[in-house]
Amino acid sequence: MPVQPTLLCIDDEENGIKVRKLLFEAEGFRVLTALDGPAGIDLFESQPVDAVILDYNMPRMDGAVVAERLKQLRPRVPIIMLSAELSAPPQARPSIDAFVAKGQSPAVLLSTTASLLRLRSHAHPELEGKYIAFVDERRRYLDVTDGVCELLGYTRAELLEMTIDQVTAPSLRPKTAPLFQQYRADGRQQGEYVLLGREGQQIPIDYIARVFPDGCMVARWAKKDRAQQLAS
Repeated sequence: MPVQPTLLCIDDEENGIKVRKLLFEAEGFRVLTALDGPAGIDLFESQPVDAVILDYNMPRMDGAVVAERLKQLRPRVPIIMLSAELSAPPQARPSIDAFVAKGQSPAVLLSTTASLLRLRSHAHPELEGKYIAFVDERRRYLDVTDGVCELLGYTRAELLEMTIDQVTAPSLRPKTAPLFQQYRADGRQQGEYVLLGREGQQIPIDYIARVFPDGCMVARWAKKDRAQQLAS
């Protein structure tokens, strides 16, 4: 993470944006603010923004349209959407990285933003690939690649609200917690697994997972093709 990461907050509610500015500045962020989508896009284009906190309900241009435009400009910059709704609006999900309801504790917004920034700011070449997933000690997804989203049929924002257990084939779920505990104890694990896609399809994979010294828990998946499935 940069020494002083730059955060862009876009929200038409002036009081709310002031509170979030104070909140993040207290945590060492440089905070830019915009009161509507077009102004936010202009700032994003002209400033070195590291992450975006984006409201959904705004006049002139709603958060879904803004998020889509920002992702076109810089796909790797994480976008965290805020809304009074309980879940991310469907039209916004393809373009955002995480969702936080406005009624949740400010600590949730802080931790979500910090986690995405930390994971995006460094890489582990040993585990690069199309299907990469980061998790925490509760087996909850912290970040995933586009390939993981495509494989499972979920958006990134949806997966970041889910755990390994929820995308595991039902027959394997009783083994998920013991396997994960062993993985954390050993610092490394590899083998075969069966995932569960959004439409209920079972997806066999090979995987390699590592616990790195910086605390990252990362897994690389390889989808089994039909010939591999028949041979195993």
